[in-house]
Amino acid sequence: MQEESFPTFIAKQYEYFHYLELCRKVGMDGIAFKSRGVGASEIAASNCVHAYTFHRATRNIVTAFADTYVTTTLAKVWQELDFLNTCTEGAFRRVRMKIDTNMKKKASKVDADKNETGWMSIIEGCVADEPRKLRGARTFSLFFEEAGSNPKLVDTYIQSRALVVINGYRVGNRFVFGTAGDSGPNLAGLKDMFYNPEEYFMLPYHHKYT
Repeated sequence: MQEESFPTFIAKQYEYFHYLELCRKVGMDGIAFKSRGVGASEIAASNCVHAYTFHRATRNIVTAFADTYVTTTLAKVWQELDFLNTCTEGAFRRVRMKIDTNMKKKASKVDADKNETGWMSIIEGCVADEPRKLRGARTFSLFFEEAGSNPKLVDTYIQSRALVVINGYRVGNRFVFGTAGDSGPNLAGLKDMFYNPEEYFMLPYHHKYT
């Protein structure tokens, strides 16, 4: 049986958390072009859980081109939610009576008359192998998982703007992250975003490595 423990936390991850928060402060989206095994999916999961727990009635989405990328990250999300529900003496517990599936959970409860009340925040997964599938209500956090393996990343990202910007007013943020695991059309969208972030309403990250 695999032992449950807290993840390793390194300085560059701390810096990345600040970058994500700065994106919210300045009203822009974020992007990360990364190597494998640096904890980006865990960070996305923890950000979804934080929003779900501390920001009432927010919608938070994990999306990707393939089902396996969505469900893998959601598994981390659900593990974190279960930890908060069972190991914090109720301090961060959110009841999930209305919706509690492997692809979507909602912090709410239903009484005998079927009236729904509660914190009302949501976390859900969306397999967007077609851009039109990413739609719905206003969204607080939208994480594009494994963007380096998404041949339709740019079209899907453009389609999703309506979820975080309504009538010119920003209501949420999109965060795109992925590795250079593929080449050609699968990687082209992420590469263009990384080198031209302003064109995609993304906050540029000025560094000293290249």
